[in-house]
Amino acid sequence: MGFLTDVCPRFDKTVPGFEQALLRQFEDVVWPENVRQLLREDERLVALDPGGQLLAASLGSADLPITQPEPSVEPRSRCVPPIYLNR
Repeated sequence: MGFLTDVCPRFDKTVPGFEQALLRQFEDVVWPENVRQLLREDERLVALDPGGQLLAASLGSADLPITQPEPSVEPRSRCVPPIYLNR
């Protein structure tokens, strides 16, 4: 919420916080430019928000680099194939 206290006065808006869906979306983002990119996204959200409402995930940038979930991999069998047992 620290960014909001800096950003909201610049846009003359009062925003009480973030929707949980937006916070989860932020957690899934790879932030290559770290704090600057997050600050720009907060500025964009505040600018687009009508004010007085929680910032919604629907206002988030479509071009944020979302991390892909790790593919689920079946555990390999620990059995040794019979062909290798007779050597």
